[in-house]
Amino acid sequence: MGKYKEYVLGQKRRIGVLIAYFILWLFIIPIIVLGFMNLFNVEDKLLYVFFDYLLGSILVVAIAFPLFKKEADINFIDLIKAIATGIGLLLLANIIIGNFIGILFSLETSENQNQIMQIQRMNPYIYLITVGVLAPILEETVFRGVIFRMVREKSSFFKAALISSFFFGFIHVMDSIFIGKFMDLIYIFLYGAMGIVFAKAYEDTGSIYGCIILHGLYNTLAFVLSTM
Repeated sequence: MGKYKEYVLGQKRRIGVLIAYFILWLFIIPIIVLGFMNLFNVEDKLLYVFFDYLLGSILVVAIAFPLFKKEADINFIDLIKAIATGIGLLLLANIIIGNFIGILFSLETSENQNQIMQIQRMNPYIYLITVGVLAPILEETVFRGVIFRMVREKSSFFKAALISSFFFGFIHVMDSIFIGKFMDLIYIFLYGAMGIVFAKAYEDTGSIYGCIILHGLYNTLAFVLSTM
């Protein structure tokens, strides 16, 4: 079953990570961050996103710390292979699925991508820290470190990757649902495909760091390409 070491997150820590993400990070932390920004009369959407991800990342890493400690010893060759394969698959998924969606449904970008494009020019350094470091840590801990591993313990890689990637994709189209852009739900297939690639990196390296590094490098590459 992959190259994993013994899984060290017990049931309480797993539930803690899920609560931290799906309740605290999605609903409570944004209110806290917005409250502090209003208190100091700061109106900066990028800073709001940065502190939101920062607090969320700190929280989930603190809860899942035994996982980060146990899987810190990652094979360098496996990591390089996973990154090379992963970047290729991610680019391929964006080209094939992205173009298919654009042609079939006449959609240019998802609401999630629109929001990203709006804030990435505000401050490229803070933006890169957010999408290149904080977002991968937060999302990979939740979707691969907890959800994927929970299913993978009792089932196949394919089933675990599909389930975890469905939730990963849904989170990335959730904003579209809130504003009534239901056509954007088709992008769940693109984000879901990306989630499967990240799951493969976890499977191939046996370490949470494998999918985090791949995720961070891909987001960084996407930013660089968008500015060219």
